[in-house]
Amino acid sequence: MKIIGMDKDWIHIKNRLDPTYVEGVEKFIEFAYANKPLELKIYCPCKKCVNLRYETRNGVREHIIINGFNTNYIRWTI
Repeated sequence: MKIIGMDKDWIHIKNRLDPTYVEGVEKFIEFAYANKPLELKIYCPCKKCVNLRYETRNGVREHIIINGFNTNYIRWTI
């Protein structure tokens, strides 16, 4: 297991349409799917799902932008 030192400051931006926030979402999704097939579902880290529901890549992107990112989800590993 490798712990990633990715910048997570974007998850605290209130305006979820802010370009920095959207870029952070895209980088997170790239990270989350780096070693997974595109069609595979992952646990969604949005504030509503809180890593309890599986979602597709597009579902995770939509949920994080609409609901916000669960700020307690801070340890990202591969």
